[in-house]
Formats: sequence, C-alpha cells, structure tokens
Amino acid sequence: MWIPRQLKDTGPRYMAIVGALAEDIELGEVAPGDRLMPQRDLAYRLGLSVGTVVRAYRVAEQRGLIAGEVGRGTYVKSLAASGEQAFFGDGARSPHIDETAPIDFSLNVTPIGQDVPRLSEALRSLSKSPDLDELIRYSPHQGLLRHRRSIANWISQTNDNRFSPPVQNIVVCNGAQHALATVVNALLSPGDTLLTEQVTYPGIKAIASDQSLKLHGVEMDEDGIRPEALLSACERTGARVLYTIPTLHNPTGITMSAPRRKAIAKIALEQELTIIEDDVYGFLAKDAPSQIAKLLPEQTYYIGGFSKVFAPGLRVGYAVVPPAALDRVLAAIRATNWMTSPLLTEIISKWIDEGIGADVLRERRAEARSRCDLALRTLGKWLNPGTYRNQASFHLWVRAPEGMSAEAFAAVAKSQGIIVTPPRAVEVAPSQAQHFRVSIGGARSAPQLQEGLERLRVVLEDPGISVQPWSIV
Repeated sequence: MWIPRQLKDTGPRYMAIVGALAEDIELGEVAPGDRLMPQRDLAYRLGLSVGTVVRAYRVAEQRGLIAGEVGRGTYVKSLAASGEQAFFGDGARSPHIDETAPIDFSLNVTPIGQDVPRLSEALRSLSKSPDLDELIRYSPHQGLLRHRRSIANWISQTNDNRFSPPVQNIVVCNGAQHALATVVNALLSPGDTLLTEQVTYPGIKAIASDQSLKLHGVEMDEDGIRPEALLSACERTGARVLYTIPTLHNPTGITMSAPRRKAIAKIALEQELTIIEDDVYGFLAKDAPSQIAKLLPEQTYYIGGFSKVFAPGLRVGYAVVPPAALDRVLAAIRATNWMTSPLLTEIISKWIDEGIGADVLRERRAEARSRCDLALRTLGKWLNPGTYRNQASFHLWVRAPEGMSAEAFAAVAKSQGIIVTPPRAVEVAPSQAQHFRVSIGGARSAPQLQEGLERLRVVLEDPGISVQPWSIV
C-alpha cells in the first residue's frame, strides 16, 4: 500500500503528494495495481487535513496516475503500452477546469468554437435526409464519390487552388491517424526503416512501434529537413520511405520554404524515395508553399483530416494516393476497417459544400493568429519569434531555461501542475533537447490561456518557484 516516503517542503501540500506519487511510479517504487491508503488514513498518517488528501487524489486521477473503484479502493493505473499516456491526456477529461486541475498543454487540439450548435443542426438535417438509407449501408472501401469530391474541393480551397488532387486518387479514412497507419502498413514491412524529422509527431512513433519498424531521424535546421542530411540518411540506412510534416511541423512549428521542398523532392526522385506528406495542419497556413505532393505526385502520399478543423470526435481523414498504389491501399482499408462511416463523412461533406467549412476555416485561422500573438507577448523570449509571426499554429516549440534540459524542466513544470510535452515524446533518438512542446488550442478561452501561459512563464523564469492553482474557471 503506497505511502509517500517524503514530501517536498515547497508548494501546496496536495501537489507535494501528487509529485511524490508520480516520482515513485517513474522510479518503479510503486507498480500498476498497487493500492493507495484510504484518504482519511493517509491524512492522519501525514498530519494533513482530509480535504488536502482528497484534493491530491483528485488531481492524480485527472492526470491518469490512479483510479478508484467501488469495493477495490484507489489504485495505481497502468500506463499505455506505447508510453504515450505518460505524456498526453486521452482527450476525454471534462472540459471544465476547476482550481485543482492541472494546466494541460500536452494535447494538441484546436479550440472548441460553434461546433456543438453546428453539429446539432447537422444531425437534425441528416435525420430528414432522403439519403439516410444509403448512409447506413456498406459503402465502397474508397468512400462515396460525392464525399471524395467534397474532400478534393476542401484541399483545393485551403491552399488557394495551388494543389487540387484528382478525385479518383482520394481514399476516405477514419481520421488522419488511420490514413497514416494504413499508408505505412501498405508501404513497409516489419524491420524496415522509416525516415522522419529528428523530432516528429508522436503518433508516427506509435505506428512504428506497433508495426515493428525502425525510425531514423533526419537532422533539421530553421527551414526543416536538411537536404544533405536526407541524402546521407538514404545512403546509410537504405530506407525508401520518408515521413515529413512540411507545413506547421509538429512539434517545431516550422513551415518548409518552396526552395527546400523542391530540394527534398529532387532527392526523393533521384533516390527513388517515397514520401508520406502529413498536412494535417496545412489548413491554418493560407500562404504556405505548394505541397510536395504537387511537385512529386507519383511518389507522394498526401495525408489530411478534419479532426483538427471541426472537432476531434469527427474522425474523418483522407489519403491522396499515387494511382499505381491505389489497390494496395484499398486492400489495407478492407483489412483494417472495411470503410469509413458514411454518416460522419456526410456531415463533413455537407459542411464543405454548404460553405460552413469556409466559415470554420476563417475562424480557426483567426483564432490561431490571436493565440499565437498572445503566446509571443507572454513567452516571447522563450520562442523563435520568426516561426510564429509568419505562420500561426496551435502548438509551440518552447526553449527551456539556460543550463536546464527540457526533459528536466518538463518534470519541474509537471510538479507545479503544468503539463507540457517533453522532448522524449517527440524525438526519434535520445538527445539533449533544449525545447518542449506547448499546445495552446485546448484552453477554453483567451483568459484561461493567458493565465496558463503566464504561470508557465513564471516557472520558466524561476524553475524553483511554486505557483498557485487556477483562479479562472
């Protein structure tokens, strides 16, 4: 039965209990399934009020460290096999923040706007649709033709018609993550090497682990993947597939310039390198250069989705696939989920066709710009200003304090109730990374975001300081 060996002298007592529990879990001093002492008994043992221990258990449960069951008591939860649960929430926690809740900058989501009223209206309309019978039947593995036409129009709309993929090359998927996993599965076999940026989207790490792939990180500079590093990686590893996020790269926020994209495409052509281009954030970057998929359509799989655009629960994504590979990708779709729900895709399709998508696009871009500007004002000295003044994003790559690794700072921030994404969640190989990711889309309002960023700034300026709980609800 877990009892803290020692509580830190600084900070609120309830946070000291949470910190001690998190540390013991990480050190292996307490294992999944181990029970915690009843709250009243622990309060008596530590000489604290019952309310303080209740508060500590509540925060620990919100962080996914513990769970309570009737008849079993409170016990330590097991972490997900992929390890992602150590870094991120699952997105299912209540959106209402009280004074005991941690500030969660870990989950990369877009703000909730008018999504609920729009969805309510869409569902009412759908219930009266003459096509409802068709939408609850099996549909083609590739998706309904009218849905693929809407997606093609959306892709063209979000980049001012610079890239308009053929409808016959679009495959509808159950979210961008499913599209990515499907394409990776179609291209690679267990033991193969997949090239990525040296820091990358955690989801591709999870896919690589699940499919027993090797990852090799390619060095970056302020313009993204370095061409000479990519060429060297191809020659050294023999890899034949590159996964890249050229626009609003996750986690760094870098948008690759047009000349750099051409250089990457040239190397890919010469080395017979297949590219998986993840453009899930591209809708935010109105003036981004043309997609690599336009430069090299026969060797590029283009990935996108609508969960970041509309709402996380609307799991509709897509892959634009080279014609020669279409049958192989459809076979992977058939093997994994047969088809993407036509009901969900119908909602997305109608929003695009009726102009609601265009309204949401303007709202998301304006909100990203507003939040980035707020972050620049609050955390300016800890950011690369050029990255976020030129393109607005819902995630930031923040520099840790001088003389302190970003990994260590993330642990300190967590002990203060501020959850950020540490570098080991996004790096492909261990490093002495000096940056960590902060996702600014999850805060419910500008005041909440401002308070969260200001509290983070306080800890950045003095990692030894204790900060107070939320004052804004």
